[in-house]
Amino acid sequence: MSEISERIIQLYDLDTWGKSKELADRMGVSKITVNNYKNCETPPQKLIQQITKDFDGKEGRPLINWNWLFSGVEPMFKEVSETPLEPKPEKREDKLDKILSKVDLMEDYIKRLESKFKESEMRNRLMMDGLGFRLTNLEGGDLNVGKQNDGSLGVTIAKVYKPVA
Repeated sequence: MSEISERIIQLYDLDTWGKSKELADRMGVSKITVNNYKNCETPPQKLIQQITKDFDGKEGRPLINWNWLFSGVEPMFKEVSETPLEPKPEKREDKLDKILSKVDLMEDYIKRLESKFKESEMRNRLMMDGLGFRLTNLEGGDLNVGKQNDGSLGVTIAKVYKPVA
């Protein structure tokens, strides 16, 4: 029997006669299913949902300490204060600072995207212009264009494509 199953038995007092049946009726499962919870390594989802309902700290019910259930550390239940803690509203200045920092980051990101687009557009235009120039010269029969650089596209195309004179 695992430690978690022992804590489930302790939480619902499942060793007491009739408690298994009572829990089974509340969960809408059979008594056998609830008895199988006594041997589980990790609690099934349906049992976790039931624990959340039964020990939510509302209307006089105790509030379950999940650290206790899964690790055995700390007490079984947490203290429930009469006045729930409300989250502090963020100051207007803090919100404004966060928004401005996000806008600055987005602005930088947009500028980087624009510069990358311009670079790629210019690179594509230069490649197309160079290719068009070389093909135009090849079609005209000028095979000396690009001879100074043997690895150039014009020379490569000229070796493969020899116009008929």
